[in-house]
Amino acid sequence: MALRVHLLTPVHFRRHPMVSRPAASHRRVSCASADRRSDSELALDLAAEVGRVKARAFRKQEALRKSKEMLFMELCGYMGCNSEEAKKRLGRTGEEERFVLIKGFVEDWALRFHPLSARSVMQLVDEYLAENSSSSSSSLSSPRLFPILRKLLGVFQQQI
Repeated sequence: MALRVHLLTPVHFRRHPMVSRPAASHRRVSCASADRRSDSELALDLAAEVGRVKARAFRKQEALRKSKEMLFMELCGYMGCNSEEAKKRLGRTGEEERFVLIKGFVEDWALRFHPLSARSVMQLVDEYLAENSSSSSSSLSSPRLFPILRKLLGVFQQQI
């Protein structure tokens, strides 16, 4: 008489797995806030935020302009000439000669500072020279911020 005892209970697999459905949540989002702010308050908040963004962008542009100017002055010191002579000299040289000159400047500058790459220094110097050559029209050619936002708000300004 042998008695069969299962040490582990047999696992019965279902032929149709049970599909779990996430509990349906009926969330309602109210379009009106609890404090019921008026349109003028919302417009003031938007204007303040736009002002902060513009101020931040202006500070960023000023910092970039000053860093380009400082970099160009350091390059002038490396070349041993003033800014006007450096502009003329860089304008006359070809791109390869400028790259060799700037690469030497970056290698010398690396002894004192953590330098940028030679290509980025060359690009910054070229941008600085281009900005100074067209400084009279720089205020007119500044990019406008948030053109899509202005269109959405219905503020259409004529470009000068």
